[in-house]
Amino acid sequence: MPYAFVPAADPLAIGERQWAVAAVSPPCGRRAVVGLRFSRLGPCLGLAAPLPGGRAFALCLSRTSPTLAPVSPAGVDAAIGLLQAAGYDAGAPGPVLVLGPVDAWRRGAAATYAALRARLPAAVREIPLVAAPYGLALNAGGALAVVAGRAG
Repeated sequence: MPYAFVPAADPLAIGERQWAVAAVSPPCGRRAVVGLRFSRLGPCLGLAAPLPGGRAFALCLSRTSPTLAPVSPAGVDAAIGLLQAAGYDAGAPGPVLVLGPVDAWRRGAAATYAALRARLPAAVREIPLVAAPYGLALNAGGALAVVAGRAG
């Protein structure tokens, strides 16, 4: 099976090789309003980006396909194509977030990580995170932010 992405059935449960676009809202008082959530970023990198119109994009990029074929430049191209098709461009309201085991990808999948960074726009913010579920919400300043923990 080639490396392919599918839309997540639920934007609050984005799994490996899945993506979603959803509305994101400003915080309600001091509480973040999560619009997108990665089920668990283990060995995966999360890509997230704000989109025009109060929406955001999220994609879970795993290092291998279900048949353990490593992600290739074509897989990276597919991820970037989905990001662009969702409406992200250089004039977007914030940087692309790359979150998860960033250092492990730099060491263990260096060529793929370099290809990913080369294809992303200049505005990128890396956020090294441990394996856990993470949500995406707007912060008080209106920027896309990472929120740790499960829904509830």
